[in-house]
Amino acid sequence: MQLVLDLPPTSDSPWKGFVAGTANQAALSWLRTWPHWPSYGLVLHGPPCSGKTHLGRLWQEMSGAQELTPLDQDTSPEVWKEKSILIDNLSEAAWEEEWLFHFLNARHSCVAGLLIVDRHAPSTWSFVKADVASRCRALPSVSLEEPDEALVEALLKELFYRRGVTLSQEVVRFLSFRIERRYTAVLRLVEHLNGQSLRQGRPITVPFLRAFREFSV
Repeated sequence: MQLVLDLPPTSDSPWKGFVAGTANQAALSWLRTWPHWPSYGLVLHGPPCSGKTHLGRLWQEMSGAQELTPLDQDTSPEVWKEKSILIDNLSEAAWEEEWLFHFLNARHSCVAGLLIVDRHAPSTWSFVKADVASRCRALPSVSLEEPDEALVEALLKELFYRRGVTLSQEVVRFLSFRIERRYTAVLRLVEHLNGQSLRQGRPITVPFLRAFREFSV
């Protein structure tokens, strides 16, 4: 499940739907500088639920990019060279390496932009054709890191808010000290606690949380 990181919209930023923090600041900085990248493309990678697909969609909206999938391989790579392109999950999808090779070659003279979003860093991608691997690894890459304490707190507030729950700062701090700092852990916790609160008809407070074994100390 993709972690949705929406905030109330602002009028002057295409990145209005993203909770920013130290863990994702480098990625945001790169995407905000488009189309002035030092290369024809960029790889954005990070752990599950870190918001990388969401960032890809925001860049797509800003750039007018078209998303390519393996279903598009029945067309010539040359067709796409003057278009901004988004590719999600390249390393785990069924791409034909010969097609990718010609696609990447065609991008070298293109300034439209290519954004590849993936769970894994390019250095770990497995390709039979060495030329494909080298071209992917030559692209600049930036990672989304697991959240620090400040981002965990921001995510807790926002994810509960989207479910109609406003947490007190006391509850936010109580939780942030006790949960694993991973996006998947934050999302599971929010879903679990929100479900328990609804079933029991009780607000989420510190006494409510202490009733659970993981928060009993």
